[in-house]
Amino acid sequence: MLGRKTSPEKAIPVVRYSECPAKTYIDPMGNTTIGRSVLNHCQIVGEVAREIIARTPASLRDLLFPEGAIMAAASHDIGKVSPCFVEKIRQVCTPSLETIKPLPNINPKLERQWGGHAGVSQVTAKALNAPDYIPEILGQHHGFAPSVAGKRADDESFGGPAWRVSPACAFGGVKKCR
Repeated sequence: MLGRKTSPEKAIPVVRYSECPAKTYIDPMGNTTIGRSVLNHCQIVGEVAREIIARTPASLRDLLFPEGAIMAAASHDIGKVSPCFVEKIRQVCTPSLETIKPLPNINPKLERQWGGHAGVSQVTAKALNAPDYIPEILGQHHGFAPSVAGKRADDESFGGPAWRVSPACAFGGVKKCR
């Protein structure tokens, strides 16, 4: 199970950033399939945040939205780039519609130990040297502080170094990403 050190020949298969699922979609027949990718979802949320901020009266804008608010909104789900989250989404999809291969030895229930994808987002943002308040916001975006004490972005429980979100990928250099 995820959490033990993995040897190179037993490394967790990596899913490309552009294919990591953020959402599912249920079609009119009741089938569940992968919906938006993490990249697409985060881009949309960032653009919505930008528009909300732009449409807020100037007298309230600075009070409600500190510098970095758009980045915080856009990056809130970067922790979904993790094997436990990917496998959780894959498992709820209708088998005939799965587009991601099963990730061997991954137990999605383990993510409860670190607050799920929000915990991974917090640890990842910290590793990317985001301003101090950003990791806290990302970690608590579901309303509670995840248990991430002692966790690192490249921990085996998060998929190891191969799954770690790089600064180029997190901040726009998607063409250079895995």
